[in-house]
Amino acid sequence: MANLLLIETATDTCSIGLSSNGQLLALRESSDFRDHGRLITRFIEECLGEAALAPADIDAVAVSTGPGSFTSLRIGLATAKGWCFATGKPLIAVSTLAAIAEGARTALGAPAATYYAPLLDARSMGVYLAVYGP
Repeated sequence: MANLLLIETATDTCSIGLSSNGQLLALRESSDFRDHGRLITRFIEECLGEAALAPADIDAVAVSTGPGSFTSLRIGLATAKGWCFATGKPLIAVSTLAAIAEGARTALGAPAATYYAPLLDARSMGVYLAVYGP
């Protein structure tokens, strides 16, 4: 059984989840952009409690690696790396744009031949963009 701690802080939303064999067990999210650092450990504790898992039950940590807000990314990555350093568990780096594209593909049930172009606000009149497809 693979229990994953899922951390996403690259965007305005701080999102923490726990999954087991691809099934979501617990999820906490907040769109308060300024509170990622304050919320992340509380959300992890709440998700562990809801899923009835102990920290030792986590097999790996998956964390978004951006693009996104530099400060927000540091919060998520530092938390993930600290967890992995303390437990000896592997760290799985996930591109934020690739995760958005995969989420859209899954939600839409689109055929494999479909292209996806997720966009994120890069602030300062810019965007982060990637194209995924066949």
